[in-house]
Amino acid sequence: MAKNFHSPQVVASYDQHIVKLIPGYELIHQQIAAILQHYLPESARVLVVGCGTGYELAYLSQQHPDWQLTGLDLSAAMLETAQQRLAGVTQIEWVEGDLDCLDSTAQYDAVLSILVAHFIEPSKKQDFFQSIYRHLKPEGILLNVDLTQAEQESDLAILQQVCEQTGLTLEQSQKMRQRLQQDFHLLSPEQNIQLLHHAGFARVTGFWQMLQYRGVMAFPV
Repeated sequence: MAKNFHSPQVVASYDQHIVKLIPGYELIHQQIAAILQHYLPESARVLVVGCGTGYELAYLSQQHPDWQLTGLDLSAAMLETAQQRLAGVTQIEWVEGDLDCLDSTAQYDAVLSILVAHFIEPSKKQDFFQSIYRHLKPEGILLNVDLTQAEQESDLAILQQVCEQTGLTLEQSQKMRQRLQQDFHLLSPEQNIQLLHHAGFARVTGFWQMLQYRGVMAFPV
């Protein structure tokens, strides 16, 4: 059964669990911070899609107090936790809902979609990326980290072993492996890149990989 991210109990344990579930989680965000530092202007606007408990928003607001940040999430429980975490930070706009809930004229220098797209049904993925494309400035950048299809069964076994090394119990790693096959909507890395091109992105390049997890940068022009 898929996790209920509207549940306060699930949200309360999310930050402790995600670093065990996603090998290299902290390294992903170190790279994201460096990429944004390189590409974005001094007074940038950044949209975090699926901002969850505010992990990205926390370090971006600390490192770049002049940036305008928008945290978007479907879960009220996640947003409440993020707002508590970042109480007093005035540079963040909070939006409960999906991309359709944003101001249609809002344009961003960067959009982050970190561990979000694999929850979206295949028939809706291109619309998701097209919506992001419409909200990006021509010189903007999308950073997308996604779980992709395993090429063979042994890939899942290796990922399970790595997650046990990062702190998951055997029972937790077995549940993870079951969820990967039942609850996620996974495409191959090539299919994901093709989707981004079809959504309008002119250039897509990789910046991170850990087994089936892939991070890409996508540019409108």
